Amino acid sequence: MRVRTSKMILICASLAVAAAVTACNLINHHEPDINPSAPTITLQPEDKDVSKYAELCRQELGFVGVNIPPLNCLDGGEVPLEIDGKSPSEEQYKLLSEGKIGCDNPSWLHEAGCINYNFVLHRAVNDSVDLALVCRSRHYTSLKNKQSRLAAYSADSSVANFKALFYFDSLGIIVSNKKTGKTCFFDQVDPVYGGFIPFPDRREAPSIEELPLPRPSGEAALDAAIKWEVLDVTPQKTWKKPYQMAVVDRCTICHDSGPWKHTPWIPDGVKIPPNPTGVPLIVIGPIFEEWRVMFEPTAITTDPVVINGRSESQLCTACHRIGRESTCKVFMDYAAGLKNPSLMSKQGLEPHRRRTMPPQTNETKSMNDADFIKDWDTRFKPHFDALKRCCDNPKLPGCRTEPFGR
Repeated sequence: MRVRTSKMILICASLAVAAAVTACNLINHHEPDINPSAPTITLQPEDKDVSKYAELCRQELGFVGVNIPPLNCLDGGEVPLEIDGKSPSEEQYKLLSEGKIGCDNPSWLHEAGCINYNFVLHRAVNDSVDLALVCRSRHYTSLKNKQSRLAAYSADSSVANFKALFYFDSLGIIVSNKKTGKTCFFDQVDPVYGGFIPFPDRREAPSIEELPLPRPSGEAALDAAIKWEVLDVTPQKTWKKPYQMAVVDRCTICHDSGPWKHTPWIPDGVKIPPNPTGVPLIVIGPIFEEWRVMFEPTAITTDPVVINGRSESQLCTACHRIGRESTCKVFMDYAAGLKNPSLMSKQGLEPHRRRTMPPQTNETKSMNDADFIKDWDTRFKPHFDALKRCCDNPKLPGCRTEPFGR
């Protein structure tokens, strides 16, 4: 089979993953349109079969033979939905769904905004390899959190309550080796049961005994759709084929500084690994060669910044990379509190909450808003402005680019 890869650039998720870990989010779940002007690639077995691709990932990342127990979205940290530090009322939730008000920590994936009932899960596969799963809801359906939905299903085992508890609109998995930078992305967009998510190299469907509690019971156990969606689902039915991701997605638009995204949207209890410095980002699989050739991961930095006659090393890249794609174009502004990912609450707009970079110290936490802004503008804004200048035009004098995709 031969396919033409597309040059189309679509926004990834993932995101959102922060930090938000996100895996790429497809705009739709249909067969991709083929760009006739794109180069032709002969598909390999691992390009068409997600289980074969997962086997390749095990080999390349170095965890062959390591048992990865099936993942359950509900074992992850639930992303809290708060307005001014409190859970919203039903009336506020309605206003959120209508786009009339905002929340404290909206997703940096713009269209996700303040939609609730999302989970992020991290697992250490071995000493070198980390895995993260993000389970997203993409529609405002109910204000209830996990505990409330568990209680509702315990009281009434209806199909609606089972789906409200366990179904999500998209899933994403990122697996990455912190020593080599080799990384695999897995993506799914369509309503899906999130209680039993084996690593994609497992080919068989689960038995009822393998499902986590609470299992389908009562009305839910008798529903034919539930039986098919929960018990007859295999990785081939769940995940996009690698060649479809290569044509439609480009996860490295958002994951442009490394495999992991870190934003205030990520629950406090979920520890997403840092992006290792000095390590490349290598997306595994020949089908993703176009990503590497046309859009090689590249960091932007600057020569030392002169402030009041004193030369200082670029502070914004002292601890981590700044990728030239979404981090340069959008995420830097979010982290500096200069732009908002979507509507935000009054508390979310407070300077100490909006300006998340650099991390605050005990000294800056004790400052009032005016002093905090003045301190940030004095110490960090010259570095930020110099870097943004280079983001806009990396060829200007004083700008440096650092490819890290090999």
